[in-house]
This record gives sequence, C-alpha cells and structure tokens, in this order.
Amino acid sequence: AKMKMKISKKLLGKIFFIVMSLLFLALGLLGISRLHLRPGLQFQWEDRENQVVVSKVPPRGVAQESGLAKGDILLKIDDHLVCKGQEMEFLLDTRKTGERVSLTIQRAEEKLTISFILVPRWGKRFIILNLLLGILFWAVGVFVYLKKPIERSAQTFFWGCMIISATIMMVFWQGYPYDAKVTDYFLSIIYFILYPIIPAIILYFSCIYPDEKRILHRYKFLQFCIFVPCLGFIILLEVSYLSVIHLKTMETFQTFWSIFTGFRIYFILYLAMSIGCLIHSYIFSETKESQNKIQWVLWSICLGIAPFLFLWTLPLALSRTPLIPEEVNYIFLMIIPLAFAFSIVKYQVLDIEIIINRSIVYLLVTGAIVIMYLVLAGLAGYILGIVSPAKISIVFAIICTLIVAGLFSPIKQRIQTFVDKTFYRVKYNYRLAIKEFGNALFSAYNQIDLINLLMEKINAAIPFEKIALMLRSPSTKYFEVSGSYGMIDEEKIELRLNLASDLVQIIDNRKVPMVKKGRADFTDTAELPTGTVLDKIGIELLIPIIIQGQLMGFLILGKKLSNTRFSEEDIELLTTMTDEGFIALERLRLQETIILERAEKEKLEDLNRIKSEFISHVSHELRTPLTSICWSVENLLDGIPEKPSPKVSEYLTGIHDSSQHLGRMIENLLDISKIEAGKIEMYPERLNLFEEIKKSIEILRPFAEKKDINLEISPIKNLWIKADPDYLQTILTNLLNNAIKYTHKGDEVNVDAKSTAEKRVGKVAARVKDMVAISVIDNGPGIPKEKQKVIFERFERIRKEKAAREKGLGLGLHIVKKLVELQGGRIWVKSEADKGCTFTFTLPRG
Repeated sequence: AKMKMKISKKLLGKIFFIVMSLLFLALGLLGISRLHLRPGLQFQWEDRENQVVVSKVPPRGVAQESGLAKGDILLKIDDHLVCKGQEMEFLLDTRKTGERVSLTIQRAEEKLTISFILVPRWGKRFIILNLLLGILFWAVGVFVYLKKPIERSAQTFFWGCMIISATIMMVFWQGYPYDAKVTDYFLSIIYFILYPIIPAIILYFSCIYPDEKRILHRYKFLQFCIFVPCLGFIILLEVSYLSVIHLKTMETFQTFWSIFTGFRIYFILYLAMSIGCLIHSYIFSETKESQNKIQWVLWSICLGIAPFLFLWTLPLALSRTPLIPEEVNYIFLMIIPLAFAFSIVKYQVLDIEIIINRSIVYLLVTGAIVIMYLVLAGLAGYILGIVSPAKISIVFAIICTLIVAGLFSPIKQRIQTFVDKTFYRVKYNYRLAIKEFGNALFSAYNQIDLINLLMEKINAAIPFEKIALMLRSPSTKYFEVSGSYGMIDEEKIELRLNLASDLVQIIDNRKVPMVKKGRADFTDTAELPTGTVLDKIGIELLIPIIIQGQLMGFLILGKKLSNTRFSEEDIELLTTMTDEGFIALERLRLQETIILERAEKEKLEDLNRIKSEFISHVSHELRTPLTSICWSVENLLDGIPEKPSPKVSEYLTGIHDSSQHLGRMIENLLDISKIEAGKIEMYPERLNLFEEIKKSIEILRPFAEKKDINLEISPIKNLWIKADPDYLQTILTNLLNNAIKYTHKGDEVNVDAKSTAEKRVGKVAARVKDMVAISVIDNGPGIPKEKQKVIFERFERIRKEKAAREKGLGLGLHIVKKLVELQGGRIWVKSEADKGCTFTFTLPRG
C-alpha cells in the first residue's frame, strides 16, 4: 500500500509539473501573440522642463511627408494636453496599432497639426528576441527540474524560470484591454501577479542555494516574510492599474506610475539583498566546490542582471531614459538561465573558468588567428601586386600564402597549447597524466611492478586516502586485493569478496563506475551500495574492469585528499588509467605464460631427445650380450657340450624364452627411436600378400601350438601389395602375436585380406587410390570402446583380468601404426566385449 501511495504521489507530481509548465508556456505565447497590438509613433521624444520634445525624427521619407522635425515640442495628442513622456505613453496605450492620431506641435512661434498612423511599438527583431529569451528560461527551468526534481533549489529555480519566462513574453503590461474581453483583463491581472514575485523568488533562491541559511532554518516564518512585500505590490499594482483602465484619467495614471516606480526600487533592493546573501554564502562556504557553485550565480548576476538593473531599471526609476536599448538588455539576460542551470545540474571544479573560456577565449583566439593569417596573406599579396606584373603577382601571392600558412600552423599549435594550459588546466593535466602513464607502462617488467606503478600514478594525478586494485583470482572463486595504497591488513582481508556475493553481483550487473551518494558533481552516475564492506572502510568510488562483457576486477578509491567531489573528468581519467593498466597487466601475464610454456616445451624436447638417445644407446649395448646369452642357451639345449637333464633343460628353455622376449622389446625400442628420430628408411617392393602372411604365420606357429590355437588364412587370390618386406613382417608378427596372446586356449586366429579403395581429397580435386585391407581377427576378451581410441598410443596396454596380463611395454601397436602410416596406409580396430577384436590396416595395391 505504501509503495502504491509513493507511485501515485510521483505520478501526480509529474502530471502537476507537466500541466504547470505547459500553462506558463501558453501564457507566454499568448502574450507574444498580442505584442503587435501595442502602438507607437515613428519618432522618439524626451522630457525637457515639463515639455515633450522630439529627439529623433522618423525616416527621411516619412519626415518629409509629415513635416515633423527634430526639436519640435509636442503639445497635444488629439485633444489631450501632454507635458511628460509618461502622459504620451498613457494616451498611446489607450489606442491600438493602425489607428490615426493628430499631434499638435510647436515650432518656434508656429503651431502645427500633424496626422500619424500608429505603428507597432516593437519590431519583429524585438519580438523574436523576446520569444527566444522566454522559451530559453522555460526550457532551462524544465531541464533543471527533470534533472533534480527532489532538490528544493531546483524546484525554486523551476518556478522562478516559469514566472520569468511568462513575464518576459507578456511584456505588454501597459497594454490596454482593447477589445474589453475577459482574456485581456485576465492577462493583465496575471502579469501583475507574476512580475512582483520575481525579486522575491530570486532572494529566496539565494537564501537556500547551495545550502539553506541557518537563520531561515531556525526561524521558519522568515521564509514567508520574504514574500510579504511582493504580496503588497501585487495588490497595489492590480488596483491602480484597473483604476487607470476604467477611469482613463491622468491622475490615476500618475498614481499607478508612482506605485510602479516604488516597485522598481523594491526590485533593486531585493536583487541587492540576493547578491549580498550569495556573497555571504561564498565567504562562509566550507568547501571550495560550494564557493565555485555560488561564483557561477554571481557571474550570471553580474553579466546578466546588472545591465538590466543599473542601465535599464534604475534610470527608469529615476525618471530618466534607459542607457541601453531593450534588445541589448535581453541579450545580457540570456546569460542568467544558462549559468544558473549549469551551477545546479552539472557543476565541476573550475567550471566557471572553463565554460567562460570555452565560449570567449577560444572564440577570441580563433578570431585572432584568422585575422593575423588574413593580414599576413593580404599584406604579402599587396606587396607583390605593387612590385610585380599582374599575372606573376597572382602566382607569387599563392606561393606566399601557402608559405605563410605553413609558418602559421606551428604558431597556432603553440597558442592552442597555451590556451589549454591556461584555461583548461584540469583536463590538460589529466591528458598529460594519461600520456605519461601510457609511456611508463612499458617500464614495468612484471605484474607487481605494474600494479605498484598504477597505484603511484593514480595517486599522483588525484591524491586519495585509500586505493586498492581488486582482481579475480584464477585459482579461487574470489576477488582479492592485488595492490593497494593507504590500506591496513585488516581492511585487505575484509575486501576478499566471493564471486557469488551480493556486492559482486551488483557490480557485475551494472558494469559502470559507481560513486557514493552525494559525492559526484553530475547526475549520470550509478550509486555505490550502502551498508557494504566498501562503505565500512570509506570507499567512495568504484571503477569496474570489464573485458568482453565479463567482470575481471575493479578499482576502489577512498575520499579525495582535496575533499572535493568527483567530476566527470576524474572518472574519465581513472577509467582510462585502469583500463590501460589492466590491458598491460594481461599483456605481461600472456608474455610470462608464453615464456614459461616455451621454456617447458624446450625442456620437454631436451628430455625427449636425451631419452631417445639413451634408449637407442642402451638398446644397442644390450643386443651384444643378449645375442651371446641366446647363442649359449641354444647350444646347451642342443646338447653342446653334453645333453642336459630334464630339469636343467626346463630351466634353459625358460631362459631362452625370456631372452627372446627381451630381444623383441629391445627391437621395439630401437624401432621407436628410429621412428621418432625420423631415421627409419623404407624400401617398398611388389609383394605377394599370401606368401608374406604365410611367412609370418610360420614364424609364430610354435607359439600358437603351445596354446592349442589354430592360425587360419582366408582364401586370397592374386593380391599384390607395395610395401617394405621387413616392416610388413614386423606389422604382421606384432598383430598376430597380440592375437595369440589374448585368444582363449583352443580357439583360432584368422587373417583376411581384400581389395578396397580410399578417397583422398587433395588441393585440386579428389582422387581414388587402390588399397588392400588386411585384417587380423581373434576371439579374445575384446577392447572397451573408451580404450579403442588410445590403444595405439605409446605404453598403452589393456588389462581386463589376471589371465590376460601378458608381459610387454605397450609399444607394439604404436610401432605398427607408425609403420603402416609411413607406407601410406592406416589402421583401426573394431571390437565388442567378449567377442574378440579385428585389427585392420591398409597398404597400397601393388
């Protein structure tokens, strides 16, 4: 219910704001639409010793037609005597543009009567300027309210702008209700309600901006006292003006004019009090930024209101002619809404100097540069025109102009640098800081140096009480302090944030800089959450580090030592330095990773080379004694020098088998060494496949007969292949040997072959190559599917049960795969649990 009530209040507030702003705009536009009705004469006059004297005659054609001359004394308008300019104004206000009046004038001793048609008092230029100024006040007031609808100073500024806007556009306050319609009276009444409120609302604004005066806070009734005089003037002006309209006598007009003169004095006094309040606030401001805000308002009053106050209103209050035209007065008044709005909405330190210099200094410097350039170019062309013929002078003028332009460019650059250093000091220093930081990044050779450099440069650019760089730890699910300044160990421990914590989630969702409430000079910023560990340790600003949409870390900063609030330039500088620092940090991390990987790779390559050399050397060294052992055991088994006993024969047979097995392992190690070293050489021949398979079977038949395994060859008709005969035997014996090892006792091993074709895609087109596929099929326990992809890797063996555990290094299938591939073929396996294996390899057809 409370939430609904808040929403309804906000909605009603917005509706009220929209209605009131549109109403004031409509009042102003209605007033502008009636400006052309107020009449005037085509000449000007002034008061001289209770006489109205013509001071400026109309254009020559009108002057000749009317016979009016400068110095003529005006005696009557129609039948009404006139002695003062105010009486002229009153009598004209009772008429309307387009009507004809008769003027009685005295020239020397002669009296003349001249007829004039009344023309609009204000020209189109004045009306357009009036409209622009009124709309400018209206738009600025609406903009300020939309930016800060809650602040009382912004609300007061909004109402002040609305009233001033309508009053400026309803400038016909002395206008007569010509048609006697209700709307005519309505506009006049509204005008005299709004106009006296202006000085009161300006004084009230100066008492609450940037902070409310203590006396107003203590004595609330003083706020109402500010508006009491304006209420009195509203009543007096309304009554006197309506009396003038109804009675149409000079006495009532004189009374009204006296009251209005008193109102002007009240206007001047209230504005003087407003300036005094602002000066008082400026002197007793606690911070530099508050002083600069007030300085903005004072600048606007000096440049905007002062001409209106002292050169227009004051002379009129003293019954004198204004010292400046109305158009000039309005141009100066345009400064006021712009300066006030900027001070409320987007204040920054030294912004007074920055904005004034942007609008004036750059304009002056640019103008000076252009003028100097034109003068130099023109002078060169003029001199050449004197000393040279016409055609030659044109060519020389162009050349000299280009030379002057070339010489002038460095001067322009130096002037630009001077202006930046003088008037844009904050931004200039920040640009230098970013440039210096970018150059210094290359001096950091490791992550610790880089993080310390970042802390140092940030603190040098903007001194802070505390700085910390939080980075995501690759090994844990936490953001941890990677570098800090001005923080104690307990605070660093508290800052260890889990990735799943609410604070981290808020930072990750917003992905924009976040500032503590009330510590930023601009509105377009996210607010730092309160009640968190950051709030506890005094953090006022957080800059997230976003890489490819992911939160990689953040920079947190405490209070500025200057105690000023954060500006857009501050956040832009810190964001740029943080991003550049993190990019450099990632570059260093990548470099370190590459260096470590390269060192690791080189180390592995060295180890692999040493291993291969060791294996090759040891294998060669083992072959000689192993050959001697095998030869001696075979002689003993053959009865040399004497026939052994059955028990000795059994031991000798075991020694012989183990020696043979060791010999095969040594051969495998030598083959692997040759393959990895790339020293193996192939000598392919055209071979009869049936005969080659038969040779391998005969070699392994004794081994098969021990396990009662039958070796079978499928019928192969005239299949010829192209292969190295020695390595083909190595492939077949390895596959047959494995099949015999893992086949159950009493089963059989089959060898099959058939002609096939393999498609190979080249760079130009596909071609078909004839191949022969040879399969070795056993009835063993099979190979699990997850192991079928790695069975051909080095030292990979399958152990399913104790009965199946056979001696070996796990190099046989790896050697087979390499030898098949070196001859242009490939190998694969098909197997199901308890249904045996089928190893198939292909070789080119011969």
